[in-house]
Amino acid sequence: MEQTIRAVVLSLHLVGAAGLFASIGVEAALLRALRRAPTLAAARDAIDGFGLNRVLGPPCLVALILSGGWLARGLSFASPWLLSGLFALVVNIAVGAAVTGRLIVGLQRDLAGAEGPTTPTVRDRANALSLDLSFATRAGVTLLALTSMATKPDPFGIAVLAAGIVSLVALGLLASRQMRTS
Repeated sequence: MEQTIRAVVLSLHLVGAAGLFASIGVEAALLRALRRAPTLAAARDAIDGFGLNRVLGPPCLVALILSGGWLARGLSFASPWLLSGLFALVVNIAVGAAVTGRLIVGLQRDLAGAEGPTTPTVRDRANALSLDLSFATRAGVTLLALTSMATKPDPFGIAVLAAGIVSLVALGLLASRQMRTS
């Protein structure tokens, strides 16, 4: 019976993690749509799409936390892979709310009732480096958490994973910024 319950809880944990990772993909698609929007109405549609993450994210987060708590019972909170998962949750919530959330709310205000072609102000805010950094940071720590949860490395392994992910994120940011300026 214990194994059956564990399998169900582990499945719920994986669904929660996959849902949060999917919300990062949704955000990437919406940021791209926002940045390519030829009109303010198209930009508003892209911004409105962020509401999907407000629907998708919380249940996935609750599933992840509750199932993770049950799965981690009896484990030491000094486990590097467990700490990386908790770190990813905190970073995702804090950076997402403080940076992306604040910028999206500002864009929603700018776009409310506005018509016509996309303005330079809206375009500049949509292309803000802080949006890229917020997205890349959250995607990177989520990837670190998923990888470390799957492989359960020691502290050195976590450091190697983190260095690799930071390098990939930095290269991705540079390429993304370069593509937009050329």
